[in-house]
Amino acid sequence: MQTPLGTQAGNELIWTTPDPANKEVRHVYFGLGRFGSYRADDLKARNILVGLVGATKVSRSAIAKAFRINRCLVSRYTQELLSHGVEGVVQDGRGRKSKITPEIEGFVSREFRKLYRKSRSNFTAK
Repeated sequence: MQTPLGTQAGNELIWTTPDPANKEVRHVYFGLGRFGSYRADDLKARNILVGLVGATKVSRSAIAKAFRINRCLVSRYTQELLSHGVEGVVQDGRGRKSKITPEIEGFVSREFRKLYRKSRSNFTAK
């Protein structure tokens, strides 16, 4: 893909630019042509495009600079795309699962209200 688009390692031609008619849409240019587009608030579409460009021989720093993301994310999205396809990038399961269940959240909320009422009554009684 890199050769026909006119870019080479060390001289990467990749950038993103907002659409003149709609500032929420960003166009991705790779080589000498438009590679794709995504809405600025659609991070999943952006991440898929990062993974697609990352699968070429373009340096991670050039891709990160064009998409304004961390260099480490380029490798992550590329590996997810190559091993699990688009679904792997969309279903990014990073981070710990929350230990707060709805029951715990309700309990904390009820207890906070009780404690808050007690603390307010202590201040007003004095």
